[in-house]
Amino acid sequence: MVEDGTGALWREVLDEIQGNISEPVIKTALKNAKLEVREAGQVVLRFPEPFMLRMITNDGSQCLEEALTRKLGEPCQLSLITDPVTTGADGIDTETIMGRISDARETLEPGREDSGVGPVDIRRTETVRLNPRYTFDHFVVGNHNQLAHAAAQAVAAEPGEVYNPLFIYACTGLGKTHLLQSIGHEVLGKRPEARVHYTTSEEFTNELIEGIQHRERMSRFNRKYRNVDLLLIDDIHFLIGKTQTQESFFHTFNTLHELGRQVVITSDRPPVELETLEDRLISRFEWGLTVDMSSPDYETRLAILHKKNESRGFGILPDILAQIASRVDSNVRELEGALTKVSAYQRLNHIPMTTEQVDEVLTHMRRTLASGSIPRPQQILEEVASYFKIAVDDLCGDRRTAKITVPRQLGMYFCRELTHLSLKDIGGAFGGKDHTTVIYALNRVEERLQVDEVFAQDVMILRAKLRDRFTPPG
Repeated sequence: MVEDGTGALWREVLDEIQGNISEPVIKTALKNAKLEVREAGQVVLRFPEPFMLRMITNDGSQCLEEALTRKLGEPCQLSLITDPVTTGADGIDTETIMGRISDARETLEPGREDSGVGPVDIRRTETVRLNPRYTFDHFVVGNHNQLAHAAAQAVAAEPGEVYNPLFIYACTGLGKTHLLQSIGHEVLGKRPEARVHYTTSEEFTNELIEGIQHRERMSRFNRKYRNVDLLLIDDIHFLIGKTQTQESFFHTFNTLHELGRQVVITSDRPPVELETLEDRLISRFEWGLTVDMSSPDYETRLAILHKKNESRGFGILPDILAQIASRVDSNVRELEGALTKVSAYQRLNHIPMTTEQVDEVLTHMRRTLASGSIPRPQQILEEVASYFKIAVDDLCGDRRTAKITVPRQLGMYFCRELTHLSLKDIGGAFGGKDHTTVIYALNRVEERLQVDEVFAQDVMILRAKLRDRFTPPG
């Protein structure tokens, strides 16, 4: 069976994904794509221009794959490729519409064939993975982050022209990642064809290791990171102690900077406090602008809560929001977690929360795992499997039905939250999954927590079960 972009199947898929994928992506990329369904569940989506393919994030690809699976009634595997003669969903030759827009290609200088700069033969989407809620519109500005916010907006307005690199540092949970990804959204909003890549230093390290182990992948690794317009790299402090990774990032940074490409970096401490990080890297981080973000004051915390309460339709009373703002003062992540938890309790009880109940919820939430009580991955697997009434083997298998996928993603999420395992080790605990699968799972859980209250309740209950099981009494 073959369906092109004008067929009923593709139109049904486009209708179904409305609201899950942004309208600009649907109008610009997906409506100009051509769908081909092959045997054995193989589905190919062809884009007439490479920049259209790059607009499809990892989550967008997964959303499309899930929609196609539902429409076809069988599991499918989606491949995204470029095809310059593709005709779009409206039956128009997209090559004509786009005026033969093509990717900007860097010309390799003699003797620089291995620099990593140059054309990339894209056969699948590169992972942008920007959280749709991490935009400037959703970012609450206060005295604690005003400078960082202004610098981020300036970089997004003129990438590569001012503050290159931009180095943002702050403690965990204060919004570094939100601000980092907001820059990516802003740049893509103005220039959909821009090559934007978001990653963490841990992912960068893992990909480098794969390149070292498989030489044929090293060239692609270099091209992937040295042929972007905007590189957003999170948690650079994880490069401490990784000499070879630092070496690779040093050359990547130099290449991008020489080409006038923008680099934005986050860390939990300023460059001068990155112990054992090479001096030459630290000096480059200080070439641009370094800004910090501190804990929000009461007024900003309350503003954040009001904005989240309104956007998510929680319906929590203003005096309760004020109570949360006064009790939770450590970071934004814990503040949002408290709001979600109070909302879940309110929904379960079907009545507005009292101040006494809120105090109880917040007191319980502050319980942490005691030293020496960190659960093993197998114990987390058992708890998650028991809660969802499925077998542990299902969590470690390859089945991709919603009944299995959601618990598997939650299991990975709790392994990340409650243990000190690396992404690679977490993937290993789930039947040898790749670290990119773990990253996808973590992002999916974080996104669903923002919009799905029932799911948030499951997470809250499971977290309580795990902490009750592994936190000693007293």
